[in-house]
Amino acid sequence: MMRAIFEDARELLRESAWTPEIAARAVETMIEGIWGRLYYSAAHISFEDAIQIMSLLMRTIFPTHIDAIMKKANALLTEEQETKA
Repeated sequence: MMRAIFEDARELLRESAWTPEIAARAVETMIEGIWGRLYYSAAHISFEDAIQIMSLLMRTIFPTHIDAIMKKANALLTEEQETKA
């Protein structure tokens, strides 16, 4: 499924060294690692750190969409903070 998402974004990847397959593997691996850390040892990583790490990876893959990625990351962080309040 992840590869299909990046295949759809092939045009966006054209300007970078990322291929859909490599981008999908990188994101999938990162998500699995972060999820494992959050689930099994939440003391090692916060939700905020997880969002920042993922947004950094996505900004690296899609440098022309930094503003949209940061907007989504900030929205997720705001939502998480409001949930905790």
